[in-house]
Amino acid sequence: MANITSTKLNNVMPGTRHSARERSANIAQRMHDAMTQIEHEIQESGGVYPHNHHRLSAAEVARRAHVHPTTLHTPTQREIHRKVLVWLASFKTPSVSDQGPARQNLAQRVANWHSLYERLAQAHRDSELALQHCEAELFDAKAEIVELKKLIARYQNTTHSLPTHSSNLEIRSVKHGTEGAQ
Repeated sequence: MANITSTKLNNVMPGTRHSARERSANIAQRMHDAMTQIEHEIQESGGVYPHNHHRLSAAEVARRAHVHPTTLHTPTQREIHRKVLVWLASFKTPSVSDQGPARQNLAQRVANWHSLYERLAQAHRDSELALQHCEAELFDAKAEIVELKKLIARYQNTTHSLPTHSSNLEIRSVKHGTEGAQ
C-alpha cells in the first residue's frame, strides 16, 4: 500500500508543481489587473476610492482580484504582497474625512444634486399649478356650454311657439276688431 501511495505522489507532484506555478502567475496577474482597475476608478472619482467606504487596503485589492487575503501571506505570494504594499504606500489615499479637496468635491456634488432636485421639484410644482389652472378653465368652459345649451333650447322653444308672419296678422286683426270689416 505504501508503494501505491508513493507512486501516486510521485506521479502527481510534477503536475502539481506546474499547476501551482500557473496558479501563482494567475494570482499575480489578477492582483495586477485589480490594482490597474482600482487606479482607473480612483482617477475617475476625483482621487477617492469609490468602494469599501473609500478605504483601500491589501485585503481590498485581494477581494477585487478574487483572491483570499491570507493567500498574500504565503511564502510563494510574499513578493506580490510586497508589491501591493508598495503600491498602496505610493497611493496614500486617506479617508474622505481627512481630505479637504475631496470632501469639498463631494460637498459640491451633493450641492449640485440638491440644486437639480430643487429645480425638478419647482418644475413639478409649476406644472401642477398649470394643470389646476387648465382644469379650472375646463370646468368654467363646461359650465358655460351648459348655459349656452339652455339658452339655445329656450330660444328654440320660443321661436316654435311664436306664430308665423301671416298668422301674426290674423291675431292682430282679431285684437283690433278688424276681422268682420274685411
